[in-house]
Amino acid sequence: MHTEKVTRAAARCRPVVVALLTFLVVPACGMVREPVVATSSSRISVFDETSDHRMDDTTDAMTLPGIAVFEAKWRKFASSGGLAGHTGTDRLHQQKLEDAQVLSKNSSMAAAGTRVVIGIFTTLLSKSKQYREVIRSTWMSQPRVCSVRAGSIMMRKECDFFVTFVAARNRDSVFPFGENDLTILNIHENIDCGKTLAWFEFAVERYPEATHIAKMDMDAYVDLPRLSLMLHGFADECPRVYGGRTWACGEDYCPPPTCKDPVGTDFRQYSPSKETKEACWTYMQGGFYFMSQLMARDISGNNGWWAVQSKRCSPEDALVGAAIQHWGSEHTTSCIAVMDLKGSEVIWHADHAESWDEHARLPV
Repeated sequence: MHTEKVTRAAARCRPVVVALLTFLVVPACGMVREPVVATSSSRISVFDETSDHRMDDTTDAMTLPGIAVFEAKWRKFASSGGLAGHTGTDRLHQQKLEDAQVLSKNSSMAAAGTRVVIGIFTTLLSKSKQYREVIRSTWMSQPRVCSVRAGSIMMRKECDFFVTFVAARNRDSVFPFGENDLTILNIHENIDCGKTLAWFEFAVERYPEATHIAKMDMDAYVDLPRLSLMLHGFADECPRVYGGRTWACGEDYCPPPTCKDPVGTDFRQYSPSKETKEACWTYMQGGFYFMSQLMARDISGNNGWWAVQSKRCSPEDALVGAAIQHWGSEHTTSCIAVMDLKGSEVIWHADHAESWDEHARLPV
């Protein structure tokens, strides 16, 4: 959360996907493997052109260490088969490894139909590319992972997770041709001023076959085999699901501090203290969280509460939780399920600067 240049024209024109509310294919000349360019009317462009809250391409630099430290951490996770033993969570690590091994060998898990589209937030800064390359060679080597390629909106049967890097434009942005798993949103680059909404709004239209849509930061490492097990084992049948690590803060844009975590899997059920006078709700830490397709579609409309509040530029992860709470208050007969991944060894995230220390084992 709140944590190249074309050297010569190609000999032939190749189709570039331009994503509107309906999807068009137009001819364009360029190098091979173009990114997906997400352009549209105001339905995607929730960011005001005249806003004073513009962000330069600084999003990555706020939380990422030097590339050597980053690569060492990611290769350590990848070589050990996941996050077991790398966190402060007290659980049976050997059982975790056995679960992951069974899942990676059992292709029938896909029969349940879980298809998760993950947008990894990045920028068009030239130095961001080296971090994307590390992620591709480490994190994306996990089983049943496919990159989302330009020109394709099909869900491949051999995959459960479909990954694209998500950037936004700046006045001086240069298309990084040569990366075919990059989605560029037609908004100004920013952290908290509408990029998250633009991604979810684009993804629900672009990937209707996806069962879940996720937002992920480049400083988060998600154990996908473990996440797959939890998704398949989630017992709540509510079609609206919101998942991640439940989080809290003491600011006025956060849930009342006395509300604590949800009880069970019901987004509306809490055990507040006697001092709690406001309605309780929760939000997921911004390193990684997801929503089911229906939940994302319900809250991401261009004229909805989330779209209006995005212009205030409050922390994006808390705003998502607040948007779900607001939607729930207007649809009291509709269920909302919550999947709390805290303590499950699914997510490692650099919550603090010291998280990058070689021996850091912070709770996930």
